[in-house]
Amino acid sequence: MEREEATPKPPLFAVVGAVVFGLVAEGDLWVQHPLLTVVNLLLTTLNIIAGLVLFAEADQRVSGLALILCGVSNPLGWADQWDWGPLPLYSVLFGYVSPVFGAWALIRYPDERMDRAGRVLITSLGAWTVGVPALLVCVAQPSWLTHQPIGSAWWPPVWPDEHVFDLLSIVFVAGCALMGSVFLCLLIRRLLSGNRRERAVRLPVTAAGIVAAFAAIIVTTTSTFARPRDEVFAVEGIADLAVPIAFLVSVGQRRLMRLVGVVSTFTDAAPTALLLRDMLRLTMRDPDLDLFLRSEDDQSYLDMDGAKLPQLPSDVQANAAGEQITITGTNGSSLAQLRTSSQITDRHIVTAAEVLTRLVLEKQQLSRRLLTAEYDARASIAADLHDGAQKELCALLAILVQCRHGNGSDRDHLVEAACNQADKALQELRDLAHGVYPHALHHAGLARAVDEVADALDLLVDLRIPDKRLPAAVEKTAYFFICEALTNVHKHAGATTTEVTVSHADGHVAVAVRDHGEGGADPSGRGLTRMRDRIQAHGGFLTLTSPPKQGTHLMMRLPCV
Repeated sequence: MEREEATPKPPLFAVVGAVVFGLVAEGDLWVQHPLLTVVNLLLTTLNIIAGLVLFAEADQRVSGLALILCGVSNPLGWADQWDWGPLPLYSVLFGYVSPVFGAWALIRYPDERMDRAGRVLITSLGAWTVGVPALLVCVAQPSWLTHQPIGSAWWPPVWPDEHVFDLLSIVFVAGCALMGSVFLCLLIRRLLSGNRRERAVRLPVTAAGIVAAFAAIIVTTTSTFARPRDEVFAVEGIADLAVPIAFLVSVGQRRLMRLVGVVSTFTDAAPTALLLRDMLRLTMRDPDLDLFLRSEDDQSYLDMDGAKLPQLPSDVQANAAGEQITITGTNGSSLAQLRTSSQITDRHIVTAAEVLTRLVLEKQQLSRRLLTAEYDARASIAADLHDGAQKELCALLAILVQCRHGNGSDRDHLVEAACNQADKALQELRDLAHGVYPHALHHAGLARAVDEVADALDLLVDLRIPDKRLPAAVEKTAYFFICEALTNVHKHAGATTTEVTVSHADGHVAVAVRDHGEGGADPSGRGLTRMRDRIQAHGGFLTLTSPPKQGTHLMMRLPCV
C-alpha cells in the first residue's frame, strides 16, 4: 500500500526543548538533590509526550494542552533554586499551577467537554492556589517561602507578620486538602458512571489521579507543619509519574476499542463501500474523509454514487493539510484512493484502516467475480442443454410424430429409432449431470472421481491421490480444480503425460498438477482467474509456474476446515 509522505511533525523538538528547559530551570537542585531533579525531569517529559499524543486527537486537544502545560510548568515550581531575577517570586506564586493543569486533564478526559462541577472545582482550585500564595507573599519575608535565602530586589513591598503568615499557611493547606477531597470524589463518581467500555477507558487514568491526589494532600500537609524535605517531594513526583503513563495506556485502549467497534459494525451489516467509508471516517476521526473505488471494468475511479472519474480532479486531490493514500490489493493492483482532510499522526491507525479497506474491497471483488462465474456457469449449462439433450429430445419428438401417423410397416422401424434417440438424449443428460456434479465424487471420493475424468481424456495421467476422504467442501474444490487443470492440459499444453498429486498434512490439502508441455500459461486468463477465485473463497491460494517450453506446474493449497 502506498501513501504520500507526511510532513515532518515537531513533537520531538517540543519534547527535547522541554527537557532542556527543565534541565536549566531546576538549577542547583541537580547538585543538592539529584533524585528529585531526575523525577521532575521525567514528570515533565512524560506529561508533554502524553499531552502531544492527546492533542493529535481532535476531541482531546484541550486535555492534551492541559497536560502539556502541566509538564512545562512543573520545573518552574522549583525556580527558587536560582538566586536572581523574579524566578523565586514566580515559584511561590505559581508553584501549584502544574497540579491544577493535571487535575484539569484528569477531570475532563475522555469527554469533549467538562461538566459544571468540574469547571467550578478547577476554577476554584486555580484561584486558591494562586490567590492565597499572593497574600502570603505580602505578609512574609522571602526566606520564609523559598528553599534558600535570597535577595529582596524582586520581592514586592511587604508587611511581614509571622503570626498572620502561619495562619494563612494553615488556611491554605486546609483549603487544598478540602479541594483535593472534592477532586477525589469527582474522580470516583466519573469512574462509576457510564457503560462498561467507558469505565474501562477511565480506569487507568482515574486510578492514577487518585494516587497522585492522595500523595499531594499528604505532602502538602506534612510540609506545612514540618520542615519540608526534598526526599518527600521526590516520592510525590514518583506517584505523579503514574498520571501521564495512565493517559498513554488509556489512549491505546480507546484506539483499540474504536477498531473493535468498527469490526463489530461490519459483523452486523453488509460491508458496502458506503458503510466502509463511514467506518473509516469514524475510525480516523475525519468527517471529510472520502473513498474512491477503482473500477475493474474500465480501470477508472468511481465515487459513492457510481459516477466515473477518469482522473481524480484537482478539487478531489488531497489538500495541503491532508494526504492521499492508494489502497492496493495483494496482487499489487490499485483498489481505491483514500483522501483525508488532515495529516494523520498515528500511522498505526492508518495502517489498520488500509488493511481493513483492502480486506473489504477484495472480498467484494471476489464475491462479484464468483457471482459472475455462477451466471456464466448457468449460461453454459443452458447452452449444453440446448445443443445436447434438447436437440436429441426434439429429434425424438419428430420420430414419435412420424410413428403416430405412420403405417404398420414403418412403425416398428420408427419405434426402434425413437428408442435409440431416447438413449442418446439420456446419455447427454447423464454427461451433463456428471459435469455439474459427478456421482462418484459423492459416493466414492476424490480419487475415484478423478480417475473417471482421466479415463475420459486422450491423455496419460499419473494419479497419486490417497483414498482417505476429505471434507466435502475441500473435495469439491479440489475435484473441479483438477478437472479444469486436466482440461487445460488436454486442450492447450500439447503434453502427452500429466501428474496429479494430492497430499494432506498440517491441516492443509495440497493439490499439484504438472505437465511437460508448451508452458507459457497466462496467469490472468479467464479460466485461471475463476479457478483462483474459487480457491480463495475457501481460504486457500493458487500458485502457477509456467515458463515457455518447460511445462506448467499448478499448485493449490486449501485448509481442511
